[in-house]
Amino acid sequence: MAQRGEAKLIWEHLDSILETLGAGGMSSDESEVDTDRRKVYFVKRVGWRPGVLTRRMMMIDRDRNVTTAYNNTKPGNPPRLRKRRTNPTETTRNALPGLPINFYDPNWYHELTDRQKKEIRATPAVELLEIIS
Repeated sequence: MAQRGEAKLIWEHLDSILETLGAGGMSSDESEVDTDRRKVYFVKRVGWRPGVLTRRMMMIDRDRNVTTAYNNTKPGNPPRLRKRRTNPTETTRNALPGLPINFYDPNWYHELTDRQKKEIRATPAVELLEIIS
């Protein structure tokens, strides 16, 4: 029973991260056609987002539920085939302003000018649970 409560806490934490980032904080994709003539989407890197949040997004991607409780395929279009490259292309999306300071990569943030930091309007850090996957 403790494991179920722990899993619920982790998913609530991940949901709060998604809610904070919103659609603008998600990675974009670039599409290609593979050797079997299927469309494949490669995840672009979000350079301003820290690795800890990228790993959280990967957890969510890996755990997407594509079957029903009876282990049947869910109706509707199948999810996109998204792959991650070793050296991904960086997205052209601008960093979102007003996020907690720990939602920005520290090296990226350090490189900003004082004016850019003021425009980013980072808020105080929020607690990020340590998740061992």
